[in-house]
Amino acid sequence: MINYQNFSKIKITQRLKAAYLKRASARIKDINSKSIHIDDWLDYPGKEFYTPQPQDNDKLYAKFVLDYMRMPAYKISGYERFMKQFNLYCTFNNERYRVTMASRLGTIGLRKDFNTEHGYDICAYPNECTNWSNKP
Repeated sequence: MINYQNFSKIKITQRLKAAYLKRASARIKDINSKSIHIDDWLDYPGKEFYTPQPQDNDKLYAKFVLDYMRMPAYKISGYERFMKQFNLYCTFNNERYRVTMASRLGTIGLRKDFNTEHGYDICAYPNECTNWSNKP
C-alpha cells in the first residue's frame, strides 16, 4: 500500500512531468522536423505549458482548437454549438489561411476563403504554420 502522505503535490507534478516528457521525446526525435504528426504536436508539452509567457498565447490557443478538431465525431457534434466561436487562422508560406480540420493522417486543412467552415485547399503539418490567431 502506498502512503500518499509522503508525496507532496509538487513532487507528484514533477514526476508526472518528467514521465510525460520522456514519453513525448521518445515519439518526437526532432520537434523542429518538417513533418510532425498533429497528435504528436498537440501532445508535445513545450515551454508554453510550464512557463507560459504572453507570446505563447497564440500557440496555446491553436492547440486548444486543434485538440477539439481531433476529437471523435460524436464529441465534436456535442460541443459544436459552443465551439463555433473559436475560429483558427495561421500563416503558411507567407499567406494567411483559415484552419478547417485536423486530419488523423497528421496534417491540418487550410482554406484561403475565411468564410468557409468546411473543406480545405491545401494540407500542411502544424509545425509549418506560424502566427496562430483567432483573427484573419
